[in-house]
Amino acid sequence: MRVYECHNYLANYFQSTGDKWLSDHFYENCLQYSASVVNDNGKVAAEGHCNVGICLEEAGYAFHFLLHSRFLKYCYPDKHLMQGLRKTGSEGQLDP
Repeated sequence: MRVYECHNYLANYFQSTGDKWLSDHFYENCLQYSASVVNDNGKVAAEGHCNVGICLEEAGYAFHFLLHSRFLKYCYPDKHLMQGLRKTGSEGQLDP
C-alpha cells in the first residue's frame, strides 16, 4: 500500500505541474501496484482504474476510458460527483 501511496502522490504532483507524461506514468504504476493491495474490497484498484481512465479520457482515448470507467461508481459513489465527467456520444466521441 505504501508504494501505491507514494506513486499516487508523485502522479498528483506532476499533474499539478502540468507534466502529463510523468503524471500518466505514475498513475499507470499505481494501477499495477493496486493489484497487490488486499483487504480493501477493491477500492484501491478502483481508484487506480479511475485515475488511468481519466488520463486516457483527457488524452482523447474515449474507448479506453470506457474500459476503465466501469470502476467509476466505486470512486464516485455519489452521483452529484460524477456529473462533471463527460459522457461519450453514439459514435464514441466525447461530448463537451
